[in-house]
This record gives sequence, structure tokens and C-alpha cells, in this order.
Amino acid sequence: MLSFISSLFAQKPIIFELSYSNNTAMFTLRAGIKGKPYPIGEALSRFSRLHFPISVKDVNGAMQIKPQDVEAVRAWLFHLTKAVGEKHAIYRCDALSEAIKQVDIPSSFILSFSEREGGVFCAPPEGVTVLAENGWFLSGDTMWHVAVGDAVSQSLHDPVVGHQLVELLSKGVPALINSGIRVECPYSYDRAPYLWISIKDVTKDHVALQREMHTGELRPVYGAQDYVWDGNTLRPKQYDALVERIFAQGDSVVLTGDDIPKLVMAAFSTWKSFLKGEIQRLLELHTVYENGELLLNAYSEQHNGIGKAYARAEVWAGGKRFSAAQLSRAILPDNKFVQTDDGWFSIELLEKLGLGRMGRLADGCSIEKPFTLSAEELLSCGGDRLSGPWKRMITDSLIREQSGKTRAYSHLRFLAEWGLSGGLNGSGVKHINALLELIHELSSKSPQLRLLIVGKKQRLDEIYTGLQPLSPLWLDGSKKDSSAPVQSSLIIIATTNSITKNEVPPSLKFDILVLIEPDIMTKSNSTKIFASLEKLKARIRIALYADMEYMKRYQTQLVQHELLGITRWSVTDCLIINPFKPLPHLPKPYVFKQVALKTQQTFAEIQLQGEPAPNKGVPIPQRTELTTNIGFRPQINISFRTGEQYFVEQAQNFSTKTVKQARFTPFMTYWPTYESMTSTQSQWYFYWRARVRCGEYPNTDLSYIFLYVYELINLVGCESPLEGYQKLMNVWRAYRALFPKLDRYLAAWVNDFILAHDLEVPADEISNMCGCPVGQNTLDNLLLMKFGERPLRIDLPLLSQAANYDITRSKFYQSVHASLCDEYIPKAVALVDAFLEKKQGRRIVEMFNPGYVQRERYLFQSALYAGEPRTIKINAIPLSTHSPLRDFLAQVIRHTENKLREIKDFSSKLRGIDLEEDLCKLIDAYMEREFFKKREVQEKITIDANKLARAAAEAEETQRMLMIENTEEQMDAHAPDLIKAMPEDTMVTSIPVRPDDTPDGLLTDLAVVAELLSQLDESECLLINTLSKHGWEMTSSALQAIMPSCMTEEVVDQINEKALRILGSLLIVQESQLHLIDEDYRDELEFLRTYPAQEAQVHAVWNADGLDAEWRELCQKLSPCQLDTLYAMVRGASRQDLQSIAEKAETMVEPVLDSINEAAIETVGDLLIEDGAVLEEYFEPVKRLFSVEDE
Repeated sequence: MLSFISSLFAQKPIIFELSYSNNTAMFTLRAGIKGKPYPIGEALSRFSRLHFPISVKDVNGAMQIKPQDVEAVRAWLFHLTKAVGEKHAIYRCDALSEAIKQVDIPSSFILSFSEREGGVFCAPPEGVTVLAENGWFLSGDTMWHVAVGDAVSQSLHDPVVGHQLVELLSKGVPALINSGIRVECPYSYDRAPYLWISIKDVTKDHVALQREMHTGELRPVYGAQDYVWDGNTLRPKQYDALVERIFAQGDSVVLTGDDIPKLVMAAFSTWKSFLKGEIQRLLELHTVYENGELLLNAYSEQHNGIGKAYARAEVWAGGKRFSAAQLSRAILPDNKFVQTDDGWFSIELLEKLGLGRMGRLADGCSIEKPFTLSAEELLSCGGDRLSGPWKRMITDSLIREQSGKTRAYSHLRFLAEWGLSGGLNGSGVKHINALLELIHELSSKSPQLRLLIVGKKQRLDEIYTGLQPLSPLWLDGSKKDSSAPVQSSLIIIATTNSITKNEVPPSLKFDILVLIEPDIMTKSNSTKIFASLEKLKARIRIALYADMEYMKRYQTQLVQHELLGITRWSVTDCLIINPFKPLPHLPKPYVFKQVALKTQQTFAEIQLQGEPAPNKGVPIPQRTELTTNIGFRPQINISFRTGEQYFVEQAQNFSTKTVKQARFTPFMTYWPTYESMTSTQSQWYFYWRARVRCGEYPNTDLSYIFLYVYELINLVGCESPLEGYQKLMNVWRAYRALFPKLDRYLAAWVNDFILAHDLEVPADEISNMCGCPVGQNTLDNLLLMKFGERPLRIDLPLLSQAANYDITRSKFYQSVHASLCDEYIPKAVALVDAFLEKKQGRRIVEMFNPGYVQRERYLFQSALYAGEPRTIKINAIPLSTHSPLRDFLAQVIRHTENKLREIKDFSSKLRGIDLEEDLCKLIDAYMEREFFKKREVQEKITIDANKLARAAAEAEETQRMLMIENTEEQMDAHAPDLIKAMPEDTMVTSIPVRPDDTPDGLLTDLAVVAELLSQLDESECLLINTLSKHGWEMTSSALQAIMPSCMTEEVVDQINEKALRILGSLLIVQESQLHLIDEDYRDELEFLRTYPAQEAQVHAVWNADGLDAEWRELCQKLSPCQLDTLYAMVRGASRQDLQSIAEKAETMVEPVLDSINEAAIETVGDLLIEDGAVLEEYFEPVKRLFSVEDE
């Protein structure tokens, strides 16, 4: 201590001053030296060993002292001056600070509350000061503390208003009274509202309410609109906008529609305190689901005791399940909620889950029909084909073991319930009792069950005895079987001998085919019994295997899988089990890919704000940040030179070169460069380029134009990308009539140029130049713009590109009604668009919005381009490939065409149209009204006798055609198959010639139908043959029974995918539960079945007769390998086929294709091949250049 005190002698004394300010109602401690302020923190630190009684943190100026600390600080200062002396520390304080002391709350202390300035103010007794510190009061030289809340503390300084007033009267004042403080407060808070709403009656359709209001004088509360002064009592007002709207016409109302769920939601929140009456019944009848999950739920539909697995979209909420399709159909544009039998859903929630309107998802995909499940999809709880906005598929009803039953019986019951083929392993004869139990159960529930049991005779005796109550038919291959009632018997037990003798016709259809010990019957798929068993038709096949050999030999497993129609190894263990062992686990549940949820947006939300007019520039869809760094580059920097980079260097060097006069010299080459020109060609090029830059366009060769275009796309000879774009368009316009092939190249390159430089240009400028969209991005942008127009104006060619149906290939269109279709089908689509906007609040493009996808595009293919990057990623709205939109447009077009067929009394109609009933009625009414007007006009016209005679002749011809069609439909059902699979690449199908006497309108698509059939595999041919032999239409279950080894739905999709490419429309359509072949193609299929295509050896030989000189020169240039390649391409050969041809010549495909193009450029003056295919304009001419001769 002495050393501490001595250290202070060298320092000036610090003066500490403790004082009270009336202005701030606070005590303050200051420090100074020689009359100047000194930081209190630094001053106190000099005397740190004396331990200042309160915390000092970062205090530089004066220090505020709380009332409760004043006496302690004052004592410390007194002690400090005694310890160090006045030479080092001096203590001063005012009179109040010297005398102040803390006392208990005086008994005379009272707080009075009064109204002031629209709020409530609290005042202490006269002579009492409210200190700044919360709850401290000062009178004379005494002070005391009262525990007050924030609201009371605020009221001591300023009037309390708004919601703080509620806090004051409901908590602050009662707390003071409870603590014993005397209070004078004429104001109170009552949580009872000034009004009551009584629920008088609740039904499914309405809720009756009665309002009961308080009768006192009411005053508003400043700053708190949800409270009211009832005299001096503050009450909840709870008079929100919903109350005001509902009771706008009086105190008694009946709520319906969206007002009911809004009432329920209010009952849990703002209305909770003043709602009474039948609240519980309201909540029971009108539950509002605030959360839910969209998922797939697997279920089985039973027919004759055998099930079929399906999955439907459902919304699960509150422990209940709801049909997603029904919820979607109930969404209406003017509503905010959807009512079900068990409550309400907000439309906002349903859209967040991924639902759209009209029984569709948000992207327009229909969920009206359930998904048909394969065994793998069922047991794996999903698959790629089932993708959607759901995260899982539920299979709760999938019961594999039944309580009190053997594992063998449970498994057989499981297979039957879900329509799965499978079996029991491990000594099948031990499981005959389980089989008999299942058969008796199924027959009792489904008396029409058709069952066929096949096995060795010695194994069938026990089964025959056990099924005697069901009167089974026994077939053993003996002579007596010929008179057996096979067709009418429901249960047949047949030996393998009778099966090989075809005593059970393959045309019979069974619900179950039971195979007893098939592993003993056959161990190969080439045996006679295997072929006979495979032909049998049954919805499911069940096998009881003899022993464990089935599990030991891989080849045996393959044969037995093929016999049962099991195609997926991943689920085999779950379909064929050993009942003496634990059940194998199901496959790991499928993980659905997360689909970005899309809500059905308005057109402005889908594209950009506002509507693009036809002449307005539409910005190219945004690209990712990594790929947008492409701008104008005066010069392309090159670190090492490729061929393209070397070309750009030369182009920059020659960018200003001009020639005043030159003579035209022909120039044709595959990839024109400066080196590929002779000196006279170079002279002409620079002379010609100079004139083009001046706006003149002399006649020239195509290669010169390409060279100039290469310069422009590399930004040589232009000051900005926009100038480059304009020059590209100018040279294109100038020469496209002379060189039509420019359209194919420049359309793509100009589009790439726009993307590379983020140019805003009219979306349809390139399409208008070509007459049709070029490239998918261009088509998508054009469709987006066209679908945004109001009213909709999309011509038929563009509609056909956006739909899964090309009407221009239909018989009706190709007859004499093309102009009719061109006029009315676009009008019908526009009508549907306007109707949907009115009734659903969404236009076509809004209901069928695929959302954005990211595409990678390779820039400037087949051009010399040295820019970076060569690929870009762009965000696009893929309308042209969006299946729901394509399907919907196809249905609208087909239904409209059908109505036109009806109006024009056309001989046949399209089948399998799946369009909403109200849209069908809309189109029908419009068409009838339009043609009724025409008839009215025609009635006023004088009848021409010659026209009448022609009409009669046409009617007679139509009648004859109908008679021919009826005759064709009665043709032998066992005619030859339509087409056989082509065994080798060296075989080709010769197309029968259309007979000369064929009526008009029939066999018009013989060539393309034959081409389609040539592209089908074995299962696809089998399905078409099956449909053709059964009147062109069959139920899904009947088809599946005939083709148990494959998923018929997938086969139909594969056929239709090829049909869309070749025919331009679907070949097989669905109508209710029927699969049927489109009537427009039945005559061709019937003809090809009656006159099957013949296979012949093909020899590719140029037929140069009658050709121009340049084509003859090309014929002479092509080698045998090139000839074979070109011929294979016009036949539709695969890439693998082309590779095989190239390998025989010890080369590869690309060099062969390039060499063909080089020869074509030098002779014909244009490319023949692009992107691995013969160009469309040369396809037919090249095809005709070959002659096909039989050996």
C-alpha cells in the first residue's frame, strides 16, 4: 500500500464530482484535472487497488450511477480521499448527493392513472420525482424503488398507447395492486370481447351465424385497431375484415363456399375468443387441412379372383387419403379452397404439392388414369417410369404373410391378389394342399375363374381328386379328349401329352396357369413342350418346382423365368420362394428423383412481364453465369493454333483487303478457306466481298458465301455483334432464293450467333425467313411467343410440330379437306385456349408448363469458328417436347378432325380420343354453328344440276367404299402375320404396290405403314398381330394375358414412339379400357396381312439413267463402301450397322460420311449428309437412285 501511495506523489490530483441533474433525473460521477475533464475509467484505474464498488467497463467520459449504487460510490470516494490524501484525489458532491439515502416505500405513496393525449399516463404524488432508472422515485433527500413492469415504467414518462396499453391494464396495473402499491386507476381491461359470434347451425353445405354486439358507448383505441374502449374498459375488438364483410348486410348470415374454411381458420386464431355455439360440430364437419403429402398409392383391382397392380396419385392429410385427380378437378379460378367429403384444402397448398387443374399435375400431366405397375415397380415401390412430384409410393396393402396360414399358401395368395407370376421352390408336391386351398377359395369368391393345371400324369392325380367338388375337366392326350368340352370348362387339368397335342387351344384365355414341376417338364426353351406351354394364354402363371435344381443351375433358371414371363432378376427371389425358409426381403425402395415443383403460372410469369407482340424482340432465355461471358471481341486471342484459329488469324489479316476488278471463277469445296482458293478465286472473293459490304449482291458460288459467313460469325469485318447479325441476315436474304440450302445452315448459325452474344431480336424472324422453326430452341421460343398471343393464332403446320399428331398425314386431310382442316383446327385450338382461360383461369401454355430446363448447345456446327466457348448452357422452356402439352393438343386436333369428318360424312372416324367432355361439347357446338351458317348461305344459292349429279356419284362411291371396309373386317382372323422380324441386315422388305382399283382414300399410307412394321421388334409385331386378329381392339388385361412375358403398356409406348416418327401420329390409342388400332391405318395393316411383305436379297446399285451430269459424276466418284453406307442410311440403318460397313473397309464411319460430302460438294454442289443422316430434301432422290433386284 505504501509503495502504491508513494507512486501517486508525482501525479496531479484528480477531482471526483458526484452530482444529481434535475433535467435527466440521474446521478453522475465525473473526473477532472486542473479544471479539465478527465476520463473516469482512466481516473479510477489509478486507484484500482481500492476496488471501486461497481463495474467500470469502457467508460471514457462521465459515468451514470444507478440510484441503488449512490451510497456505495459516495462511501468509496470518502475512503479514497482519506487513503491517498487531497494531493492526489479530491472528492466533491452536491447537497442532494451528499444527503441522499434509500428508504422503504412511504405509506402515503400512490400512483394515479389518467387519460392524456389519447393514451394513459401515470403520475406519482405531488413532490415526488420519477427517476430515469426504472421504478425509482425521489422525494426530498430520500429515494425508494417500486417493482414496475415496462408498461408502467413507460406510463410514468409518456402516455401509453396502442398494444402497450393492453400490457399496462392487463398486467402492469394488476401487478402493482398485487404488490401492495396504492393505485388510483379508473381504467380496466376485460378480455371478453364487445361482440359475440354464435354458430347456430352447421351442415355440409352451410354455416349459420348470429352476431351479438355490446350495447355500450364505444371509442377507438389509438394505435390498436383490434381493441376498443367500452367506457373506461378496454376490450378486444376482434372486428377484422372478414367480420366486416360477412356481417355487412346484417347480424344474421349463412356462410357457404370459401367463407366456411375461412371461418374455421379464424376459429383457431383471431375469432377464438368471441366464437361460441356449435364450434365442435363446425370443426368436425369442416376440417381445414393445412399440410399434406402427394404420393402414389399401390392397389390391386380384382377380376375373377386375380388382381392387377396399379398406382394412383393421392393426397394424404390428417390421416386420410384423397384422390389427387378429384382434388385437381375441383380447383376453380375464383375459389381459394376445395371442399371434399372430409374437409377443405386450400388451393395454395394443393399447388405447392404439385397439383394443377382439370385432373392434372402442375405441368399438365394427366393423373385421371392410374399407372399400371410391373412386378419390379410394385415390389420396389417405384421406378423411373413413375416419376412425378411425389417422393414415394406406398404399398401398405402388400401382405406377403397371412396370420394363421402357411407360408406356401400366403405366397400363392399374394401372387393371385396382385396378378404376379411366380412359384414355390423346394419339393413342389409338398405344397399341393396350399394350392388346393387357394383354388377353392378363389372359386368360391369368383365362380367364373378359369384355371388350367399342367403337369405329369402321376403328379396330377392328387390335384384332380382334391378338385372334384369343382368338376374339373381331365385331359390326358387320349382319344376321348377330342369330344371333351374344353371351350366351356372353367377348370382343366391337363397332362403334358395333351398340351403338346394342342388339346387346349392356344386361343383359350385362362386366369391362372399352374405348372406342376415345370423344371422336370423342360430344361430348355427349344423343346416342344416349352413351345406349347409358352403359347398358352393366362393372366398369371404359377409354378410348383420339383426340387432345388431350379436354384442350382443358371440355365434352368433362365428357362423357367422365360416360361413364367419373369424379366427382372431383381425381384425373382420375391416371386419364387422356398416356403421352408424365411421370406426374402423386398428390394430396396426406389428413390424418386426430386422434381422441381411447378405451380401453374400465368403467361407473364412463365416468360417475362408483359405480352410479346409479333414484332417485339423476345430476349433469349438466360444462360448460366459460367457461360455468359461472351461479348464483342475485336480480336480473338490465340495461345496455340487449331485449324479454325489459323483461319481467324488469316481472316483478320485479310479483313480490309479489296480488289477493284475481278472475273468470276467457280468455287465449290466442302469447307472453304483462303488456302482452298486459287489466285483467281481469291481475286473474285475479295472483289465480291467488297461489293457485298456496300450492299450489292452479285451472282456467285455457294462456297464464297460460306467463306464470308465464316468471317462474320468470327466477328471479322464488323464493328459489333449487332452489325454482324445484320450482315448475316442481309447476305442470307440476298442469296437464299438462289441457294435454298442456305436456310439449313444459316438458320442454325444465326441462332447460335444470337445466343453467343445475347442479342435481343424478334423471336420469329429466323422462322419467318425459313418458313418454319429451325432447331428445338427456335421452335420452343416461337411456340412460347405464339401461345402468348391473344387471341391464339397458331397455324396448322406449327400446331402439328407441337402435337403428337400430324394431321397432314391423315386420310381425311389428304382427301379433299386439307383447306377445311387448315382453317378450322387452329380456330378450335384458339377457342379451347380462351375457354380454359375463362373457366380455369389458365391458358393452354399456363396449364401445360414444363418449367425451365438447362440445355447444352454446341455452337456453329459444321462451320469454321474459333470463339470461346464452343458450348453454352441455356435455360429453355421445352414446349415442343413436353409430352402433356403434345398429348393435349393431339386430342384437341383429333376431336376437331372427327367433328369435321362427321360434318363431311367421311367414311371412318378416329378412335381413342381422350379429351374433357366440356371441351368436346365446346368444339362440337362451335363447328355445328359455323357450318350451320354456311348451310344457311348455301340454301339461298341456286342448285346446280351438274354439281348435284357429282354429289350423287360421290355418295355412291362412298357407299361402295363402306361395303369394301365391311368386307375387310370379316376377313379370316387366322390370316398370316403382318410382318416377320428381319433376320439379317442384308434383307429388306419389298413394299407391295397399291392396286389400281383401290378406292380413293384407302391404302394411301401403304409405304409408311410397311416402313413402320419393318422397324418393329418381335414383341411389337406380336402385339399388332394380336390386335388385328381380335377385331383391332382388346382390353388391357386380355392383351396382357396373351403376352405375359412383357409389359404391354411399355410395348404400346414403344410402337407409338416409332409411329410418331414415321406416321406422324399414334398407331395404337386407348379408349376406356380398350387398346385399339387407329382406323386410318387398318386398311393398310389388313392389306399387308393378306399380302405379306416378301424378303429379298438387296444389291445397292446406282441407277444413273436420266440423271444430270453432276449426279453421274458423283455416281462414278463413290466407292463401294460409300455406296453401301449411303444406301444403308436411306434404309434407316442404325449407327452400329454403319460401323459394320465401315469396318469391312477398314475405316470408321465419320471419314466415310465426310468423304461422301466432299464428293457431293465437288459434283452436286451441296452436302448430302448432316448429323449422321441424309438431308431431308435429298432423301427421296437418293433413295430412288438405287435399284433393288432379286437374286
